[in-house]
Amino acid sequence: MQYLFILTFAISCMKISQYEMPEGLYYSDGYAWVNTEGDLLRVGVIDFAVKLAGKIEYVDLPVPGEHYEKDEIFGTVESGKWVGEMLMPLAGEIADANTPLLENPSAVFDDPYGEGWLILVKPGNMEDLELLMSDPREIKAWLEKEIKAVEKKTK
Repeated sequence: MQYLFILTFAISCMKISQYEMPEGLYYSDGYAWVNTEGDLLRVGVIDFAVKLAGKIEYVDLPVPGEHYEKDEIFGTVESGKWVGEMLMPLAGEIADANTPLLENPSAVFDDPYGEGWLILVKPGNMEDLELLMSDPREIKAWLEKEIKAVEKKTK
């Protein structure tokens, strides 16, 4: 079994095709991962999305204190060939943004589940986490479908 270190602790990691999807996280269909940290949520971009994008060259992050609704655009992640709008996985207020990414955006590609996290969110309702994917079988089925859709587009 593979392990990834998200900030300071190890968790098991599913490998789906060539993409890492750590277990114990929540996932949105907007390619975000969410980790609970007390009453806050740490949010980043999944491995699948950053590998499709390539080396990340620019990140636009929100300002702490701003409020976003679920699926509202809170920032962008850009590579030489792609600009991805980041969608808020749950409604909430930005508690913090990973501002070191403004100087070193490549951390999003190099370490998407660690140093490449994007924002910390104070959710409006922690129970909304139930709306996100957390079951490994569901995550695997969803990501396999996304992989097939990308492969179909590139043929």
